[in-house]
Amino acid sequence: MAVVGPIRTLDPALSRSLAEHILLTNLGEPLMVMDTKTGLPIEGSARSAKVSKDGKKVTVKLRKDLFWSNGERLKAEDFNFSLRRLLDPTIQSWFFPMFKNLRGAQAFHDGAPIEPSQIGIEVKAEDTLVFHLEKPDPFFLLTLAHPVTMPVHRKTLDRFKKSWFSPKHWVGNGPFLPVAKNAYFYRLRKNPHHRFSPGMALDEVQISLSPTRSEAVDLFVQGKVDQFGYRDHGVPLPKTHEFVGKGSLRYEPDLRTFFLRLNSAKAPLSQRKIREALAMSLDRGLLVPTSDQSRRPLTLSLVPDKLLGYEAPHGYLYNTPGALGILSDLGYCTRDRSPAGCKHLPPLEIIHRDHSSMRKQALKLQGIWKRALGLQGMRILSYNDEAFEKAISTGKYMMALDDLAVDSERPFDFLKMFHSKQSLSGGVSLPEYDHLLEFAQNTPAWPEARKHFRAAEARLLREALVIPLYHGTTPVLVSPRVRGFVPNLMGVYPFSEISLR
Repeated sequence: MAVVGPIRTLDPALSRSLAEHILLTNLGEPLMVMDTKTGLPIEGSARSAKVSKDGKKVTVKLRKDLFWSNGERLKAEDFNFSLRRLLDPTIQSWFFPMFKNLRGAQAFHDGAPIEPSQIGIEVKAEDTLVFHLEKPDPFFLLTLAHPVTMPVHRKTLDRFKKSWFSPKHWVGNGPFLPVAKNAYFYRLRKNPHHRFSPGMALDEVQISLSPTRSEAVDLFVQGKVDQFGYRDHGVPLPKTHEFVGKGSLRYEPDLRTFFLRLNSAKAPLSQRKIREALAMSLDRGLLVPTSDQSRRPLTLSLVPDKLLGYEAPHGYLYNTPGALGILSDLGYCTRDRSPAGCKHLPPLEIIHRDHSSMRKQALKLQGIWKRALGLQGMRILSYNDEAFEKAISTGKYMMALDDLAVDSERPFDFLKMFHSKQSLSGGVSLPEYDHLLEFAQNTPAWPEARKHFRAAEARLLREALVIPLYHGTTPVLVSPRVRGFVPNLMGVYPFSEISLR
């Protein structure tokens, strides 16, 4: 596999880039891991994880067959040490915010005189950890699946200080261990002490470090790597055309959604029925041709379907006759009906970021509504990024063609960004939506929280304040001889599941 380097560190607490996390996912095994097929966190080093009824206590039992790569047995204290290290203010881990909800973590990180016993990680037995949270968090098990939470070998760290994670000193608990590196590659070898080892097809994996995406593609073309492309660094769009129809180009789902904002404070969009008519008359197939829908999948939801097992609700279905009927009932002239006394819908306005792709989409929207509803005089305004964001935050727009991307650590920020308190992100004024969202975020168990998130999104879409259009994807290259690669929303690539034909 090729990644766009360099790899600055394999210390999980100091790692930041997705390229580093791709390696760490294979070099260490956190308590939970991501299942690439279901998109859900499942037990990794843990054999069970139980959330209390109030959601403030999570009890994790370790597997019995956990070993470091030097053959030592892994214990709960190893995870305790490693997770507390993430909270250490002298480390300044980029991912500390994921653990702010642990009891005492924020105060400890801020330098308050907190005793170790006051931090919400408790070792109950050699195989048992208990996490104490300030408030319920349905995403906590997802947090425990992040590669930065993998255990580090304390004796090695104490002995070798800043070089403990180099291949010659490495002691880890993942299915692979690093055995060599230079400026151009990392070489990994199967860890014989990992339980997956007997069933793993690959004995070695080489991670090639490329300075640019284009050079990584060249490595693939030359047959020097079997795979390239991940969320931060996909195949450059101009180069994708070289691989169409050759069986190696795939589009991995991404955590980005393109959508329309409709401002209910601006007439005539203050009438919900008009917003509904606009949503119903939108033929997304005209926005994204069939030949391009693998790259930009059409959607009726903000949150990607199947994300963490989520069953996404949908907004208004394409129904031009229904949209025309709504406008006609409101007394507006339409494309096919202009009775005496009807009124014309006032000119609408769309703003977009000053990017050529966004302008093309805005022009397509203008044409779709003109043909479907007979709307005339629609204005399209192009703003630079700063002006666009200011217009959204101050509500000085009628409609806005926008996109939203979220981090894999907090995937349901797709919905949080529309909470009324999120004025900088154009939050909407919808008290019922706010209530449902807050309830979901404080529901202890994820299956139950998922239902409330769905109800919140359904409420938002029903108001037609947001009209989803299509999702983003990342183009990746995978050799036809690779078996077991699963494109996934979370950007997880476990080499233990890969085989070569």
